Amino acid sequence: MKHLLLFALPLLLLAACTSRPSGETNTTGTAIDSALTTATPTADAPVSSVSTARISSLSLVPNYDWKQVKLGDALAAAKAPETERPFEEDASHVGYSVEFDNLESVDYQYFIEGEKISGIRVDLYLNNPASVRTYQQDLVAYYNARYGTIQPKAGLYAWNNGTVTLKDVSKAKEYGLVLKIGKVGIGK
Repeated sequence: MKHLLLFALPLLLLAACTSRPSGETNTTGTAIDSALTTATPTADAPVSSVSTARISSLSLVPNYDWKQVKLGDALAAAKAPETERPFEEDASHVGYSVEFDNLESVDYQYFIEGEKISGIRVDLYLNNPASVRTYQQDLVAYYNARYGTIQPKAGLYAWNNGTVTLKDVSKAKEYGLVLKIGKVGIGK
């Protein structure tokens, strides 16, 4: 019995020293666990006050539609801050992808008309219903602060006369959200 204890004790200590709490962040400050606390804005809150780890991980910037892009911006201005190569690009759109440490990811596409951004589609691929709920809460708070508070209709959030929409598209064990801003290409 004494030999078993001498063998098991170092293994238990090693396991305890190498595990991390689920809410801890990595060295870049990106949240490891998607179920983080949510900032709840007031109806009068400026967009800048609606900031959470999830909003930061999406690189959303106050007073912009997506990242540092507004509808009507030049395509070159939308591409300038991107550090990765697009995963697809043609005359009608350019698409980027970002993967997070927790195996969640986001794909976003900028749709183009006359070298200007006419629409943005964002697909969030998430791990579980809790992650969908927390991202949805934060995105609703962000866009409520930007465009005014709205209530969902049939599970669809729509701001700015329907030019900005957010929908939970989870099916079976595939979880996600789709955000559309402006004119998004046909069939996209």
